[in-house]
Amino acid sequence: MSPSDPLFVDTSRGRFAYRLRGDPAGQPVVMLHGWPESSYCWNGVAARLKTGLHVIAPDMRGLGDSNRDGDRAAYQKQALAADMIAVLDALGVREFQLVGHDWGGPVAQEIALAMAPRVRRLVLMNSPVINNVNGNAEAMELIRADDSRHYWYQHFQQQRDLPEQMIRGREEEWLRYFLRTFRRDPLPEPVIQEYVRCYSIPGTAGTGANYYRTLRDVGVSI
Repeated sequence: MSPSDPLFVDTSRGRFAYRLRGDPAGQPVVMLHGWPESSYCWNGVAARLKTGLHVIAPDMRGLGDSNRDGDRAAYQKQALAADMIAVLDALGVREFQLVGHDWGGPVAQEIALAMAPRVRRLVLMNSPVINNVNGNAEAMELIRADDSRHYWYQHFQQQRDLPEQMIRGREEEWLRYFLRTFRRDPLPEPVIQEYVRCYSIPGTAGTGANYYRTLRDVGVSI
């Protein structure tokens, strides 16, 4: 998986970037990133996986080097899952193991629900399980007890036009503050610079915010 040279595939749903690592003849492992990341986030993980695997890491819509789309509905999890299915179909990937982190988690679950026979194994990282009603309710109680202070960035991005006006041209300041707030150990500088590069692509302040605006659209409370 090359950190700097993503590949591209054209699908019926747009043009998407992706990175590869491992044995092209090996078992496919599809890895979906979260916000505000890209497929770059899997470089360190992919390097530590066992041999005989073929890692396929796409950039999801509006992030990384994939296409930007201003239609908010395109960022609902079902639509994002349809994007990734289109990518896998275009690449000729049939059966695969599936890993999702953060926003990649809900998208991975939607993929597994839509095409269960093709998903051999599902791994979720830092993401709620859709049908774990009791567990999700307990988590929500803990979040609300803490005044949801750790979720300020979600509420901020749900505001109309505000992220576009405040983040555009200040992408590095935005990402450095966010990544510093939520991590005890600092990210390596090359990682920060890669995320800044992608977030500086015109339109990303809005497309990144649309991930969280869709939560409000469907009535999800955080």
